[in-house]
Amino acid sequence: MSQQGYIQVWNDRDIVLLFYTTAARVSDFIQQTELPTALARSDAKQCTLLWVPMERNDLEPKHPLEKRLAKIQCATRDARPIYDYEVPQKGWMEVEQAIRRAVEARRKLVR
Repeated sequence: MSQQGYIQVWNDRDIVLLFYTTAARVSDFIQQTELPTALARSDAKQCTLLWVPMERNDLEPKHPLEKRLAKIQCATRDARPIYDYEVPQKGWMEVEQAIRRAVEARRKLVR
């Protein structure tokens, strides 16, 4: 992607990728620090948050953070978990396309 101008300088403040795994779902650090921070920055339009479901996509509507996460753009079509793809590379291609779209949208905001 760098050859095409999508990634020019590493800056982890504009696009936030959340690889949502079962481990992330039960991690106190993710649930109490990283996810609330990412959601707050996304709400304030300070970044674009994309979430990537790895082995599951069953966000719990009664869980306040997961309820908010469900409203955020997922990087795979229909929030399909990467591990559900017969060929995982197809899922990763969808993630790449989602990143491209997010970068283009952020570029328009800064212009």
